Amino acid sequence: MRGGTGISSMVNVTSGKFCGDYGRGSAMVQIGGYGADPYEGNRKAIVDFLKPHIEEARRSGAKVAVNTLALNLDYLVEFVKGFEEAGGDFVEYNAHTPSQGYVSKGLGYIQFAPKNQRSLFEFTKRLSDALSIPLIVKGRAWSPASSGSVERVAADYAVLAEELVKHGASAIHLNIRKEDEKRYDLDVLKEIRDKSDVFLIASGYAGLTHGGGVSLDKAVSDAKAILDAGADLVLIGEAAMHDPTIVERLAERL
Repeated sequence: MRGGTGISSMVNVTSGKFCGDYGRGSAMVQIGGYGADPYEGNRKAIVDFLKPHIEEARRSGAKVAVNTLALNLDYLVEFVKGFEEAGGDFVEYNAHTPSQGYVSKGLGYIQFAPKNQRSLFEFTKRLSDALSIPLIVKGRAWSPASSGSVERVAADYAVLAEELVKHGASAIHLNIRKEDEKRYDLDVLKEIRDKSDVFLIASGYAGLTHGGGVSLDKAVSDAKAILDAGADLVLIGEAAMHDPTIVERLAERL
């Protein structure tokens, strides 16, 4: 998996079918993100929902992760246990969303901020303790443009990464977009890698041109730059929506 690529979760986009169709050549594909609250801990309903998505995603030949979050931690625990029961390979906890329904409760991307890290560590430990498959924690290097001010979310990402590992995370996934400048931030990856050997996944803008198009050559150069900066795995999001073969062709050139 190290040095490879795959598909990053995108709400209302990355179904099992999307991952199965567009994820050939991937080391990992991510279905979701799915909110766990509507299932209210109903394990059968969770398994019945997730199993067909996992089976579809496996057509890619990749390991399958689910990106998920919830307001109710007990419901979230049952959801991830249901994903494992349904045959999934990795759980990714979404401390990444800019949705105000979560952010207003101290969850979502703001959970990486120092004042909310206590709850981040609580969620991480509860989920890790409930699982026998690896747990990934996803967050943002920079706050989204929709927040009104693009700023670093965490004070020290290397320290945060190590704390997440102590609380049970097997990997960290960072969205490294700096949306106000339409670029990705390699420095945060170097900052983490200089001080931590955590398995580091990165995503954000890879393969996207400044004009809004998609370029394989740019995807290759972006992915190599991100890997060279310290990431272990590069995931593609929007570029895969515009070019169904870009992940497979990128994997061949890495």
